[in-house]
Amino acid sequence: MIMTIATWATLSALGIRYALILGLIAGILELIPFVGTWMAAIPAVVVAVATPSPHGWSPLVSAGIVGLAYFILRHAEDYFVIPFVMGRAVHIHALVAMFSVLSGAVLGGVLGMFLGVPTAAALRIIIGYIYGKLTEPMPAPDQDKMLLEAAVPVSEMENTG
Repeated sequence: MIMTIATWATLSALGIRYALILGLIAGILELIPFVGTWMAAIPAVVVAVATPSPHGWSPLVSAGIVGLAYFILRHAEDYFVIPFVMGRAVHIHALVAMFSVLSGAVLGGVLGMFLGVPTAAALRIIIGYIYGKLTEPMPAPDQDKMLLEAAVPVSEMENTG
């Protein structure tokens, strides 16, 4: 939905005909991993070449600008929208999600990119648990004796001692 609206708005601002239809195509094709973005850009570039530009650009310049717009939109989605959405889904900050995707890509390539956010979410849970245990107040020494007396009746304590 975000890419549909962003593509429609960008193509409308550039004066490309059929911007709404091209935006809907882009939104649907974005669901296809890796090649969906490029498949969505092809019809928009063809329309930019085939129709006159309202800005007076040549067809090749118009097609280049449309291609550049798709390139920018794709990278904006990859580096800002997806980490924010993924971060909210797994309850981590968007910058942490972005860092985990980028560091996963450096450490493990494409597989590392896919495993970066789940790994960060698992580490958040583990670190939160450890932090909770470390900051938990320790019982006072007198409380240990009171807890023991509450668990074991005094008559049994005298018999064992």
